[in-house]
Amino acid sequence: MRFAFMRFLAASFVLGICPSPSGAQSFNPKEIKNSLGMKLVYIPPGKFTMGSPESEAGREPQETPHEVELTKGFYMGAYEVTVGQFKQFVTASKYTTDGERDGKGAYGIDADGKINDMKPEFTWKNPGFEQTDQHPVVNVSWSDAKAFCKWLSEKEKKTYRMATEAEWEYACRAGTKTTYVHGDDPEGLATIGNGADATARAKYPGWSIGIKAKDGYVFTAPVGQFKANAFGLYDMHGNVWEWCEDWYMPNSYFKEKQVDPTGPTTGKAKVQRGGGWSSDAKRLRSAARIGRDPVVYRGCYQGFRVVMELTAKQSAKEPSRVQTQGNSWSYNGNRLRAIEKAVGLTEGVYYPGSEVIAGKPGPVYMPGCLSGKRKLSRESTTLKSRLEEKKIDVFTYTHSNWHETEIAEEVAEFGVKHNPNFKVLWQAGWNVHDGLGISKNGPARDVVKIADLQAALDKNRKAVEGRVDEINKKLGTKVVYLVPVGDAFVQMRAMVVNGKFPGVTRQSELFNDDMPHQGRLGSLLQDYCIFVALYQRSPVGLNVTLDKTITDEQAAILQKIAWEAVSKYPYAGIARPK
Repeated sequence: MRFAFMRFLAASFVLGICPSPSGAQSFNPKEIKNSLGMKLVYIPPGKFTMGSPESEAGREPQETPHEVELTKGFYMGAYEVTVGQFKQFVTASKYTTDGERDGKGAYGIDADGKINDMKPEFTWKNPGFEQTDQHPVVNVSWSDAKAFCKWLSEKEKKTYRMATEAEWEYACRAGTKTTYVHGDDPEGLATIGNGADATARAKYPGWSIGIKAKDGYVFTAPVGQFKANAFGLYDMHGNVWEWCEDWYMPNSYFKEKQVDPTGPTTGKAKVQRGGGWSSDAKRLRSAARIGRDPVVYRGCYQGFRVVMELTAKQSAKEPSRVQTQGNSWSYNGNRLRAIEKAVGLTEGVYYPGSEVIAGKPGPVYMPGCLSGKRKLSRESTTLKSRLEEKKIDVFTYTHSNWHETEIAEEVAEFGVKHNPNFKVLWQAGWNVHDGLGISKNGPARDVVKIADLQAALDKNRKAVEGRVDEINKKLGTKVVYLVPVGDAFVQMRAMVVNGKFPGVTRQSELFNDDMPHQGRLGSLLQDYCIFVALYQRSPVGLNVTLDKTITDEQAAILQKIAWEAVSKYPYAGIARPK
């Protein structure tokens, strides 16, 4: 076995392309600040049910529940755009809002607590109540918000906009399925947002709506005064209604799955989400939606927050430098590069020298060389110097149940010492021999039970997860991540057993020898899993196989399995919040 390990390890050192990771849960920084001092948080790609169930109190028929998938991550303002930030825009661009330009002003509130029709004296500078630079800007139309985003985009040479309606609800829910982020009880709104409540009724006894609890604010609150959701977003419930990019149309949802929806192509109103300081609990729900005129409507309870799109290079998480050590169960570097090309990723630094890519065996790194416990070989010296010179951002490592695990710890410790953004992606494989040992691939493998496979995999993975936890705890930061290739492979085998994988009727057909090594389908599945982990993007819809014997239908199934397995697995670093 030891000889087999060394032979396969020596034959499979793979070098490829990868993004530069830097966040604890994501390879994109978890949060950033722009030139205005705006804090933006990274929202990873994912899938969720948009809309509300019929059992939800206060729901409207237009909120038909339907599955939505967002395939690209983005940055979203942690807070609503503030008065101070909007003031910087107006000062720099000499912009005049719609309410000031047409002389009709906006909605405002009088001394008796009555929200009046639009009046010239009410503008973003004066909504009828006091605001500081830390309060959310109000009385801005959708076109005013769009102008702000255009100015900021030009200023920073990046793309800023408002969220699509799907992005907004996905970001608001942050993995929850309840009426509100905190649960279904509207009284809990007092801890997470600013809506109509007992505080407002105490000042204006004529007001009748709102929760019994007190949130402490009659009008707008300075941004960030309440609890954030799991994504780190504040005031998604209440404070001010938030404009979205989409045109609004009642009952525009579709029952079938949608991928990156952007709403109707035309309309007369734009979507608003989240409710405001004067809204009752029904309007503050995660699924609540209304539409208002994009130019004419300017309310003292409506504002906006921004989204910053990732550029192609940011999606590739430059500087794109990766070095991988593996074995004969490692992924195909050529195919990974083809996938990168297919999605328009910028090619980064590439270190040639592997069997898979260059057609000959590559170097092998052995445990102990970086720590001084083993004499440095030529290859280990190269790895050490690359890490010291910060030339590697990600080290990917292939693991099977009988491989040494010291490599991951040693490389992680040495790498992060020299590069604080350094990460290790550990490929957690399947139990290679199915408990059968090196036996002839055939009938014996065809009768292997999926439940036994999964149980053995779970046991093996639990041990690997324990090692990852130990390493990350020792380093004081999250450096090592796991790619659940084994789980994806078992799912594929289960589909074969259940007669649901086209073109394959027996488990043994998935392997190409007695070891057994993954065959063409398993290899492609593995490559898709690595792609998801490296780039945190869905492979669904890509037309890349480099193997004419694999059908489009088979490739599509593998893409879906890979995306589901990796995106939902917490140790992979991109799992959606629960």
